[in-house]
Amino acid sequence: MPIDIRMPALSPSMTTGKLARWLKAEGDAVEVGDILAEIETDKAIMEFQAVDKGVIDKILVTEGTEGVPVDVPIATLIEDKPESEVDRPTSRADVEKSLDPTNEGVQVNDPASQIEAGERHSRAYSSPAESGVHDTVARVLASPAARRIARENNLDLSVIKGSGPGGRIVKWDVRTNFAPENGSADSATDTRNRCRSEISDCQPDSARGSSWRKVAAQRLAESKQTVPHFYLSIDCNMDRLLKLRQELNSISPKNRNLTINDMVIKASAVALGEVPQANVKWEKGEIRKLESVDVSIAVATDNGLITPIIRKADQKSLTWISSESKSLAEKAAEYRLHPDEYQGGSCTVSNLGMYGIKEFTAILNPPQAIIFAIGAVEKRPVVKDDEIVVASSMTCTLSIDHRAIDGSVAAELLATFRRLVEEPLAILA
Repeated sequence: MPIDIRMPALSPSMTTGKLARWLKAEGDAVEVGDILAEIETDKAIMEFQAVDKGVIDKILVTEGTEGVPVDVPIATLIEDKPESEVDRPTSRADVEKSLDPTNEGVQVNDPASQIEAGERHSRAYSSPAESGVHDTVARVLASPAARRIARENNLDLSVIKGSGPGGRIVKWDVRTNFAPENGSADSATDTRNRCRSEISDCQPDSARGSSWRKVAAQRLAESKQTVPHFYLSIDCNMDRLLKLRQELNSISPKNRNLTINDMVIKASAVALGEVPQANVKWEKGEIRKLESVDVSIAVATDNGLITPIIRKADQKSLTWISSESKSLAEKAAEYRLHPDEYQGGSCTVSNLGMYGIKEFTAILNPPQAIIFAIGAVEKRPVVKDDEIVVASSMTCTLSIDHRAIDGSVAAELLATFRRLVEEPLAILA
C-alpha cells in the first residue's frame, strides 16, 4: 500500500516550510535512515529522514517550493513492486490544490490542525538529531551543506572527521580534513580546488535570504505595532569588569578567551535570577512565569538576525558560556541550528558595542518581555568623590513589554544588572 510522505512540523510554531532540496528522485530506493530532503524553516535548514523502506513513486512537491503547509503530502513511497495508479493515495493535482489557499476544500490556513498533524509526521520522519535517535553505522552524521559538497565532488564522508556537535561533519571539515583517494597528484589537486570552490559558493542564495528576510520583517513589524514597548537606560562603570576579564584570560586556555559579551550574558542571567518577577513572558493574553533563565544571544548572519539560546545561563560558568556562545554562533552562521536551540528564552542580549555604537534601543522578540541593548565600552568623564575622572563606561538600554513587566520591576532589574557588572566577582559566585 502506498505511503504518503508529508511535510513535517519541525517546530511547534511551524505551519509552512520550504522544500529546499530533494536528495531522492522518483524511482530511487529508500532505506530506513536515508535523508529524503532538506526542509527550510524561517531559521534553519533541517534534514528530513525516512523511517520506511521502499521506492519513491511520485514526487508531488518540487524542490524550491515555498509555503508548503504542514501535513501536505510531498511524495509517495511504495514497495519494490510498482502499484496501479488507482491505488495511489495522492496525486500531484491534489497537492497543487492543497497549496492554493483559495481552495475551499483544503484547510491550509488552520495552524492548529497543521501543527497537530505535523507533529505526528515529524516524529515519524524527523532526523536523528531531532528525534534523539542516532545510528552512526547506518549513515554518516553530516550537515546538509557538507553532504551536498561531498556528493557533487565524489568525496567519501566516512573518512572525514567531524568537528560539529556529536562528531557532525560540517562544510569546513570537508575542506580541512579531505584526503584524496588513490590517483594522480594533479587529479587530487583538481578535486580539492573544486571542493574549495564549492565551499566558498555554498552561502545561502538570494531567494533563501529573501524569504527569511520577509519572515523577519513581518515579525518585527508585528512586535513594534502590537507590543507596548517602554525603555530604560543606565550607564555602567566597566573598570572592574575589564580588570577581572584580563585576569581570567591570563589563566584560561587561549582558545577560550572570555569576551565582554560573555560576562554581560552572565550578568543579565544572574540579574534575572535575582529579580524573578522579571523572568516572565507574555503569551496568549497572560503573564507566564519562567522556571529557568535562558538567555538568547543576537547573532548576525548573511540572511539577518537569529537568536540562539544559552539555557540556564545563570547556573553556568563564564568559560561554559563563552564556549557555548561561540558554538551557537558558528552553527547559526551555517544554518545548522535546531528549533530547540533558538525557540523560547527569557530575554535577549543584543550587543552592538563592537561596532562603536554608544547606545540604542532594540525591538522585542515576543513572547519574550525583555531585551538588553548593549553599547560600546568607552572612556568617559564621570564624577567620583566630587571630582571629574575618566572611567570605562557602557550604556545598557532595556526594552520591556509593559503588559508583562511594570516600570518599577524593570528598574530593579536594570539596577541589579549594573551592580553585577560593576562588582563582577558576584557573577562568579
